Amino acid sequence: MTNSDHGGQDHDAGRELLIGLDAIARVAGVSVQVARRLIEAGELPVHKVGFGSVICATPSAIHGWRSQRKARAAAIPASEVS
Repeated sequence: MTNSDHGGQDHDAGRELLIGLDAIARVAGVSVQVARRLIEAGELPVHKVGFGSVICATPSAIHGWRSQRKARAAAIPASEVS
């Protein structure tokens, strides 16, 4: 089915998953090493599947995280950044 079959709405967009650290890091806009640290710190919205050997996330969750991160960075006065 195409988007037009659903009245122009893409109902499957929310079901897409980013699987693995590489894919999550790419969408988050960070290196794999930084993504790993953010996941370990509980900052990135990911899910561990199985016995924790597979990490996945939805693109919308990662995009939301990026938006919040940018908003927080913009709210910090320049005098506090250094």
